[in-house]
Amino acid sequence: MPLALIAFLYSRDHRGEIHEIDDSGPQRGRLSKRYWIGWIGFTFAISAEFSTVFWAAALLRERFELSSGTATTAVLCFAAGMALGRWFGVSTFRKVDIDPRTLFFVTLQLIGFLLFWQVGNFPLALFGLFATGLGASAQFTLFSTRLIRFASEKPDLAIGISAWGAGLAIGFAPFLVGALSDHVGIYTAYWVVPIFIILAGLTLFVRSDLITYRRT
Repeated sequence: MPLALIAFLYSRDHRGEIHEIDDSGPQRGRLSKRYWIGWIGFTFAISAEFSTVFWAAALLRERFELSSGTATTAVLCFAAGMALGRWFGVSTFRKVDIDPRTLFFVTLQLIGFLLFWQVGNFPLALFGLFATGLGASAQFTLFSTRLIRFASEKPDLAIGISAWGAGLAIGFAPFLVGALSDHVGIYTAYWVVPIFIILAGLTLFVRSDLITYRRT
C-alpha cells in the first residue's frame, strides 16, 4: 500500500481537468467498419494477455516439473514485464504514431511468448515470460486509442463498446485454453495464444492515422 500510494502521488497528472457533461446525453449511433476491425484486434489482444497469465503456471509446472507454488511465483515475471511496460511503455517512442507503436508491442509479445512456450531452459522461459508481459503491457491503452480514432466524434461510445470486447476476452479466452488443455494438454492448447496475437497484429494494417479526430 505505501508503494502504491507513492506511485500514485508521483505519477498522476496534477494539472487537473474538469469533465463537462454533454447536454445531448450519452453518445449513440453507428460505428464504422474500421472501428469494428479495431475492436476485434483489441479483443484478440486482451484474449492473448489473459490466456497467457491464467495458464502460464500450468505450462511451467508441466515442462519443468515445478511445484504449484514455485510455478505460480514464477508467473511474477509476466507481472514484472507488465508493470515496467505500464510505467514506461505508452510514453515510449512518442514521436512514432500509434499504429507502428502498437505493432512493436504486439511483435515483442509474440517473440516473448514463443520463447516462453518453446524453450526447454528455465531461465530463458522466464525471460520470455517477462518479454511477453512487457509486450502486452501497453496494448490496452494503444488499442483503445485506435478505437477512439476510428470512432471519430464518438470517443465515449468507442470506449464503452470496447468494454464488451474486454469482457468477452477475459471471460472466454482463458476458458477456451483450459477446455482444450483437458483434451490435448496445456502445451498444445497454448497454440491458441500466438494465433490471438497474430490476429490482433493483422488488424493493425487497418490504419487509424487516416482518421481525423474532431471534437465539437
